[in-house]
Amino acid sequence: MAGNDEEEQGKRLEGLVVGFTTPAHYAASLRDGLEMVGARPLWCPTIVVESTLETQAEVGASIWGSDSSTSAAAGISALDRHKGVAFTSRAGIRAFAEALKGRGNPLGDAGGAFLLGALGKDAELLHELGLLRSNSRARVVVPTVASPDALIEAFGEGKGQSLLCPVPLVIGLEEPPVVPNFLQGLRSKGWNAVRVNAYVTKWLGEQCAEPLFNSSKCLDGFRNVDALIFTSTAELEGLVKSLRALGQDMSFLRRQCVLAAHGPVTAKGAARLGVEVDVVGEQFQSFQGIIDALVAYFRSRSSSSIKI
Repeated sequence: MAGNDEEEQGKRLEGLVVGFTTPAHYAASLRDGLEMVGARPLWCPTIVVESTLETQAEVGASIWGSDSSTSAAAGISALDRHKGVAFTSRAGIRAFAEALKGRGNPLGDAGGAFLLGALGKDAELLHELGLLRSNSRARVVVPTVASPDALIEAFGEGKGQSLLCPVPLVIGLEEPPVVPNFLQGLRSKGWNAVRVNAYVTKWLGEQCAEPLFNSSKCLDGFRNVDALIFTSTAELEGLVKSLRALGQDMSFLRRQCVLAAHGPVTAKGAARLGVEVDVVGEQFQSFQGIIDALVAYFRSRSSSSIKI
């Protein structure tokens, strides 16, 4: 009996097609989580997150100075001029880890604590920087709530000190207000928030919504998709732009399937774009939060149908 209960629990979205617009570096995690609850994942990425030669140079300069290769060889670091780094994404952490690879420890032994801030499970990637292993000055700052506003509060008063902020350079889409709001929030706390364009977030183009359609001509209507998850405002904006280019719009898609937002920040971004969502994952430290919220939604809807 217990075995049957566990099997039933593991198939809470059994047979449901759940689309998701997550970029490649997050896709496997969300896909695996959906499969664990019996869903049939349908990946429909609308943005790409990647580093470029320009962003690599900017990250290198923020760590070692303008001539990063010479400074690294000489053991001179620009990082020591700052009190810490405020990471708001895994992509930012990976960009810094790549810039540090093979170049040793950029922090001197003298000085106070050097703060490394990250959100939720992103903090698990901080070991890739090498700072936690090779320097006793490094201190991790992880807010109890995985949101930019909570990270601002966790850093406390800046008192004029400098904080590096690795953020995306947005191409082909409007920059979501979350980035400028984060920088402004730190400045209101007395920090000298230094923006570093550590990677790019780029729209995948007019055809990126095609996986949601029955055919490549996009004339036969949408696939039978039961739910669609988006994990950032940029993903949703990319989807909206693609649908318009393909002669469709969100209203028809919304009538057909449940729209789910990963966290309240993404839900607010959807509202700003004029898109109403059905499900918001309130526990957003990991993708399990939005999966659990979707399971609860369909369970509730199923119970209501049975009562009727």
